[in-house]
Amino acid sequence: MNENITFETVTPHIRVNVDRICATYAYVYSPTYVFLGEKHEAWEIVYVSKGEVIVETENNRSILKSGQLYIHKPYDFHNIKANNTTCNVGIIAFCSKSRSLYAIADQNIDVNVYMKNAITQIINEGMLCLAGKNNIPPLLKNEMREFASSQMIKNLIELLLIEIIRSTRRHEQHQTATSPMHNDKNLVQNIKYLLAKNINKPITLKEISAELNYSVSHLCASFKKQTGISIMNYFIQLRVERAKQLITDGQKTIKEISEELNFDTLQYFSYHFKKHTGYSPSQYASIVETYEIIDTARQNKVALLFTESKKK
Repeated sequence: MNENITFETVTPHIRVNVDRICATYAYVYSPTYVFLGEKHEAWEIVYVSKGEVIVETENNRSILKSGQLYIHKPYDFHNIKANNTTCNVGIIAFCSKSRSLYAIADQNIDVNVYMKNAITQIINEGMLCLAGKNNIPPLLKNEMREFASSQMIKNLIELLLIEIIRSTRRHEQHQTATSPMHNDKNLVQNIKYLLAKNINKPITLKEISAELNYSVSHLCASFKKQTGISIMNYFIQLRVERAKQLITDGQKTIKEISEELNFDTLQYFSYHFKKHTGYSPSQYASIVETYEIIDTARQNKVALLFTESKKK
């Protein structure tokens, strides 16, 4: 006797969706490599498999070590440079309207085995699927695209992002359960937001204290513990990063930029600019005007950096 079976179904709730795939790159950076920066509509994942890089945005500066990744939000200006060592770096760029991704942006994330394998597959598949687009070398004679290649990349990126979100939440839950200072992360983010909001104005620790309703000592201790630098040093870095962007735009003089960012004197501005960048403002302006990056990884058909899965 045949019986019709009715299944109880579940309609997938799509929390993370990749709309378009923009690029997957595999780079080798020399110890002195510097990329002055860009911004675009895509989300961008930066993964370091070897070495150490410095990632900078308008509001943040992070040292990204081997086995870590960093996610840039759409239209956030960012740059990257090798931290005086040879680096293997993977870049994955994609478009997505998923709001949940903002929770994992702008922070160093430790890569687990699942994430590493996903990144490896995305890079390997993407270098073939996107060959000839966005400065990726064209296919070699013996290379070919596999069946459903773009769909696989889309699915792999979505799985990677889901795992990153889950891993981040597990970490935060563990911190909340084990640390009495679990609110410090939110406090630091509030301090950063307040500093960014007042980047063109003078602001004191007392004013921050009054705004956030915490003592100055607690603010300073929490911020230093979470970031490794003082609040005021971070604020100077923030203004220097803004100055770099303004110099790059080329619409204002160095004196005008110094005044706009509320440095006491032009000499004081120049001192801190050189301290944080290694260049004086005028030297940096000259570099921006004349510097041309020769990216040999985009000119040559280099071997893929992430080939562990192929070798197996």
